[in-house]
Amino acid sequence: NKKWVCLAELFGTFILTVSVNYGTESEGIAPALAYFACCILIGPISNAHLNPAVTAGTLLNVGFSKDNVLFTLAIWGA
Repeated sequence: NKKWVCLAELFGTFILTVSVNYGTESEGIAPALAYFACCILIGPISNAHLNPAVTAGTLLNVGFSKDNVLFTLAIWGA
């Protein structure tokens, strides 16, 4: 379901952003572990893009249909 994909991406991006902003004292380990955990947790739901460039690359790969473009915009909005 597309709603769950957007929610999973929103959650994963939030966790990654928080770990990057507050994980500066961990010398880069906290963001790496957060990214790994997000990939494990939301990977089965949304393929764990967590990066707008990956979503854009997927859009280029699958083609520009109305549904694909709208779904990409929804993920970016999340």
